[in-house]
Amino acid sequence: MYYYCYIHAMKENLSIYIHWPWCLKKCPYCDFNSHVAYTELQEQYIACLLDDITHQKTLTGDRNIKSIFFGGGTPSLMKPDYIQAILAHIDSVYGVSSDTEITLEANPTSSSHQKFNDFKDAGINRLSIGVQSFNDKHLTFLGREHTSKQALNTIETACKTFSNVSFDLIYGLPDQSLESWQEQLKVALSFNTKHLSAYQLTIEQNTKFFSDVKNKKWQPMDNDLQADFYEFTREYLKSHNFNHYEISNFCKESFHCKHNYNIWQYSDYIGVGAGAHGRIQTIENKYISTQNYRMPKAYINSVEHVKHGLYTQTDLSTHNIWQEKLLMGLRIQKGVPCALLEQDTQVKQACDKFITLGMLQKNSDNIALTEAGQLHLDTIISDIIF
Repeated sequence: MYYYCYIHAMKENLSIYIHWPWCLKKCPYCDFNSHVAYTELQEQYIACLLDDITHQKTLTGDRNIKSIFFGGGTPSLMKPDYIQAILAHIDSVYGVSSDTEITLEANPTSSSHQKFNDFKDAGINRLSIGVQSFNDKHLTFLGREHTSKQALNTIETACKTFSNVSFDLIYGLPDQSLESWQEQLKVALSFNTKHLSAYQLTIEQNTKFFSDVKNKKWQPMDNDLQADFYEFTREYLKSHNFNHYEISNFCKESFHCKHNYNIWQYSDYIGVGAGAHGRIQTIENKYISTQNYRMPKAYINSVEHVKHGLYTQTDLSTHNIWQEKLLMGLRIQKGVPCALLEQDTQVKQACDKFITLGMLQKNSDNIALTEAGQLHLDTIISDIIF
């Protein structure tokens, strides 16, 4: 079986993901690489991030830095001086332009007017706030440390400091009603921010919620009701002039998250920090995936000894690339190039089946999910790939 992919000259754009692996508290739904204790490792960790960035430059060569994203963990726990040092180092190694989107994830419990001003002065130009809910009962269930009042104040403060603000909400909680979720969305829209992420609550392995459900402490919302929530969210936000540009993300005109959008389009990105992943085309014209050591101490030890934190570096086959392009690209409204699904007879037959069922559609040179297909993304991808 032949899988189509675009192998071309060295890509110009590059995104950089920087992982801050520490939080004040581990949330029960979170399966990200986050840890609680951190104070004694901060200075070492920052020094290692700089060395890691320098090493990654040897893999990528000169690139145009499209976006930089500080994720976690809770990056708003970082000292602004750390952020300034990291951005200055990226500028010296690669070069950072005025068009580079530089995002910082923030939590209400580690945010303030002064901090936001300092983050802006350090070079941050986009803020993404982990709100999750404006309902105190739901915040307690989700294990969040902040209150609804703190969430509201944090968004208000952020909007006074940054012109590009986004925040996350989680829906589909066990006892949640559509009416109460609509109230949440009304509050969200009252701030006039240009981007909103709305995620269904999912139960991930190796989380407290996974153990709770397994032990029958509570049960997730059933799939049909989750679908109702999803469709309501999509239609409600679209009716308020938000573009549903990705499965869980909505934005006003030109305010999509450039960093994530680059990744969904399978553009190159490097992962810097403990547990961070990357996908790049190297200066030798190879496609590789990278993953750093997950535990902060192991990452630090690796960088201090060999100047990088790589746990694995794997060459990607044409088939790997095809699969990943499909997995990422079908998430976005734009979809994937028709050629990606029409080079193989069996793949084309699977694709045609979903077009007939009204779950996929052709738009010019691309194939994308329909609104009906958005509810069945996993099934569609699984069917096409296998």
